[in-house]
Amino acid sequence: MAADRGIPAAPDWRILTMRLLLAEDERSLSKALVTLLEHDKYEVQPAYDGEEALESLRSGNFDAAVLDIMMPKMDGLTVLKEIRKDGNPIPILLLTAKGEVEDRVIGLDSGANDYLPKPFNFKELTARIRAMTRTPGRGKQPPGVRGRHAGPHVVRAQHADRLHVPR
Repeated sequence: MAADRGIPAAPDWRILTMRLLLAEDERSLSKALVTLLEHDKYEVQPAYDGEEALESLRSGNFDAAVLDIMMPKMDGLTVLKEIRKDGNPIPILLLTAKGEVEDRVIGLDSGANDYLPKPFNFKELTARIRAMTRTPGRGKQPPGVRGRHAGPHVVRAQHADRLHVPR
């Protein structure tokens, strides 16, 4: 091995954690997503309504956010517009049951980096998170090393009808 020959090992970038805000008002779906994302080595802070999400985004240090659109107290589009009005460039993915083309266009034109309608595949969600966070110069990792995908998912979600986890 390289270490046996006196060559220092390359740094293990996987130990650096990507911090995500997950704003989803349906607590059981939020819990399933948090479990799956944490299994994939993300640090996830859940928020259960739009006001909590906006407050967390304004006061926290996140690498990305995943926002539901239809949430109590403040909808996800309003959260998105307020964050963009603040000048915050954080990558934001809208994850929502509103899947019509017009809804997607409104979300993207409002400042979202990506839009994924429910039901969705968990592998696609994590691929989209990695894609929108691999901008050079962001965060603690070199470009292209964002997101650590640990292989097949062992954890199962109880929302398989809306969250298609590969079996």
